[in-house]
Amino acid sequence: MPASHPHNHDPSPLSFLRSLRRHHQGVLRLSEDDTFGVRFVLQPSSGQPVLPVPPRVFAESDCVLCLPDDALDNPDCLQLLGTVESVDANREPACDRWLASFGKAPNATWGLLRVRTAKRLTDVLDGGLVCLANPLAREEGALCKRCNAQPQALARACDRQLHVRADKPFAVGVDALGIDVRQAFGLSRLEFSTPVANASEAAAAIDTLLAE
Repeated sequence: MPASHPHNHDPSPLSFLRSLRRHHQGVLRLSEDDTFGVRFVLQPSSGQPVLPVPPRVFAESDCVLCLPDDALDNPDCLQLLGTVESVDANREPACDRWLASFGKAPNATWGLLRVRTAKRLTDVLDGGLVCLANPLAREEGALCKRCNAQPQALARACDRQLHVRADKPFAVGVDALGIDVRQAFGLSRLEFSTPVANASEAAAAIDTLLAE
């Protein structure tokens, strides 16, 4: 279930990054006749999408990840053009993040989408401006614990910001723009009012979000 955030036609890299971080499900398009739904997480060290995919994906030089998961009927969807590279699940921490977020993976191989360009409507940006490393990666575990120490406050924040009644919400990720929260229906996104630059600012933003 996608987060309830307003559409935004701001062409800035920050707006594109917020849009990417809001979504965890999308449609992978290999060709006009070959599209399918996917769930993904972002690699902390690069911000590139990591996801389980069928082996035929690696034979394609180009593919497009369209967000959100109704993207084919959504004219202002975010489109990430790139190439899927194979990754070793035993060496890539993002695969464990995917499993923690979504549960058991389907019978597929793991891939990383190396994004070259990002497009929304008529605006096109270099992928390097949109897919960014998480500056809080080293402190992310402690920040998630900070969120999960107040489960009722976390549930109220989901209700207030996303207009959904959260059933046992559990923070699984924190970055400069917000918090990824696992719920019964999947992942949702809580956003900070302004981007944070370090762990101290993130802790303060979490406390503010949960105290509202």
